[in-house]
Amino acid sequence: MRGRGVANTAARAWSLRHLSTQAEAPHWLDHWFPALRSRLDRAAHKAWLRNVTVLLERAAPGAMQQQQRVVADAVQHRYRELLSRHTVRVPATDAVAQGHVRAACRVAATYAAVLPFARNSETLLELVKEQAGMAAAPALRAAHVSAWLFAPDPQALALRVVQHHLRTDYGTQGFEYEHVPDGLLISKCLYNSIFTEEGVPGLAQCTCCSLDTRAWFGSQRKSMVLAALRPSAAAVHVCLETSRARGDSTCCIRVMRIN
Repeated sequence: MRGRGVANTAARAWSLRHLSTQAEAPHWLDHWFPALRSRLDRAAHKAWLRNVTVLLERAAPGAMQQQQRVVADAVQHRYRELLSRHTVRVPATDAVAQGHVRAACRVAATYAAVLPFARNSETLLELVKEQAGMAAAPALRAAHVSAWLFAPDPQALALRVVQHHLRTDYGTQGFEYEHVPDGLLISKCLYNSIFTEEGVPGLAQCTCCSLDTRAWFGSQRKSMVLAALRPSAAAVHVCLETSRARGDSTCCIRVMRIN
């Protein structure tokens, strides 16, 4: 598993059937296994660094082995530099928030180190997005489709996932939310704050709700299983209507029914 997806993908798979009604309650992972998130995050960081070589090969075909080592070292150096600057944004005791800071620093460090060798920035953004979690999307699909197949009200379930689970996943440090009748409005984002300060606000499209909306819900309308067995579920559409990564003032995740 790559990036922060190691800890949070496991949490999401479990939460499809065990969504708490307490929006501000501690995440079940931290409640029952207080040390597990940090161990998973360390494993995720090691996996991320190993995959930097693969990312470089795809972003810059023909990169020499010596260049690969230089880039890998540069990512690690830049990551530590960013972490020392941004970790103070959130309480040291908040494992969820610290995990998001580390994830943001990994993305920013990788982008900065690989960009000089990449064919173009657009290709690099897609590769970083894949490494940050889009590659895990197929693994989520089975649990996602089964939940929508058997949910009494697929639209209500989608809304609950957006308004409760994503909010719980992001935490309260560095984020500000507002529930709207058909979705969730995010007026402040920790990822966007870090990337904007580093001069690369567009990197938010590789993380957070830009990534999660696609990874979680992107396959729903394309699922032949849902279309054949539960057309009403396939008609539920979740989209990122506005995004700070695209220059909007807020991120707004909408849950709607497409006729």
